Formats: sequence, C-alpha cells, structure tokens
Amino acid sequence: KDCPNEQSLQFFDPYGKSLNNYDLWVDYTPKSVEDIFLAREKAKYGTDDYYVLNRERNLCFRINDIGITKKDYIRLMLSLRKIANNPAYIRVSQYADCVFVGLNCRLPIDEELLLEAYAWPKNSAFDELAWIMPSEVWEFIRFAVSSLGIDVMEENNG
Repeated sequence: KDCPNEQSLQFFDPYGKSLNNYDLWVDYTPKSVEDIFLAREKAKYGTDDYYVLNRERNLCFRINDIGITKKDYIRLMLSLRKIANNPAYIRVSQYADCVFVGLNCRLPIDEELLLEAYAWPKNSAFDELAWIMPSEVWEFIRFAVSSLGIDVMEENNG
C-alpha cells in the first residue's frame, strides 16, 4: 500500500508530556527524532495502518500486518521516546515475597505475553497495566521491559 497523504495521518510525538503513549498521537507534525516520524492512518473499521517516515530521504514504510498484530509499533513508540530523552517509565514496588509493577502504557505482544505467563493482573482479569509477580521472576521481566527503553522506578516496601 502506498503512503497516504500526510493530512490524513496522525503523528506520534515522542517529546510530548504524557505518561501514556495514547495521548501522544497528534494531528500536526511534531519534532522528529533523528529525522524519523511514526505515523498512523486511523481506520474507520478494523486496524489502523502504521508508517515510519523519513522526510529527508523521502522514505515511507508501512508496518506490515505481522508487525501490527505483534504491536511492534509500540516498540517503536517506546524507542523514539527513549531517544528523545522522554522515556516511558514503570513503577515497581518490591515486597518480601512479591513485586507489584504498574505500567503507564501497553507493551508489545512478546512482553505482554511474558507478563501473562509469569504474573497476575492486580485488579481484574482484564487489567493490562497493573501486575503482581513472584520476586524470583522480576529480574527476568525487568530485563525485558528495560530492553524496550522503559525506565524502571523502584521502591522497596520490605
């Protein structure tokens, strides 16, 4: 699929001041990160299309269906925020035998599946942002989350 007209796109603003990624989608062209933009074309029905743009080189790449299904656009969002010195962060509270992890944004599917496999949603089965896990699992999860460019803010509660 060809790249759409830029007037029909929303752009991800990695410099924006929001804790979550959802609120960083804007209807104007934000400051780029090393000449790279992430954009989406909202679908009336079905899944949005995502594009990586480089205006300097006049390049436009559509993220393929597999990348959209795996939510790799979230991986790009988190990377752009980290490069822009505006990283997403998670709040972590360590207790004697468990760890609470509070996310501010959704994760790509691979990391989401790690949480679903090794942790429990805190508030309900549908909670995707608050997790409880055994302390032994936390270091493994921390590595996966940190690798996305997310900063970890920890506090020890005994």
